[in-house]
Amino acid sequence: GTHAGTIAIQEGSISVENRNITAGTFTADMTKIVCTDSGLPAEYATKLIGHLAADDFLNVEKFSTAKFVISEVKAEANGENTHVISGNLTLRDSTKNISFPAAVAITENSITAKGKTTINRLDWGVNYDKANMSISEKAASKLKNGVVSKDITISFDIKASKK
Repeated sequence: GTHAGTIAIQEGSISVENRNITAGTFTADMTKIVCTDSGLPAEYATKLIGHLAADDFLNVEKFSTAKFVISEVKAEANGENTHVISGNLTLRDSTKNISFPAAVAITENSITAKGKTTINRLDWGVNYDKANMSISEKAASKLKNGVVSKDITISFDIKASKK
């Protein structure tokens, strides 16, 4: 099955010039993962969050934040989306560039941006593979990495006000 949840934004900023986004940085607090699966008993939600926070996935004890730094925003209409946002996403100790479509609206005093992208968790080292595993543990990790989806869909709905 699939799971859904939220991760709190710890801090963020967006720079705008002439009603165009020129830069932005967002830091997520990985210690504040919340499971939003409907109908999932609280004890299973707690176990799921604990597993996601553990070393074989997000290792939030060592990597308590994730970061996204905007490198480029291009106007590109496609359906509901108005722009393509590119930037560097840091999870654990890996940083990779990603691009995704978003619906962006900029007014005199505010910005809204809404979009969705899917990443392969293995590209950021979010997997079961550990260097010091025994042969049987390595076989189990390959099995688990094949059963647990490699895809993580990230949705966002940002509302920012002018300072």
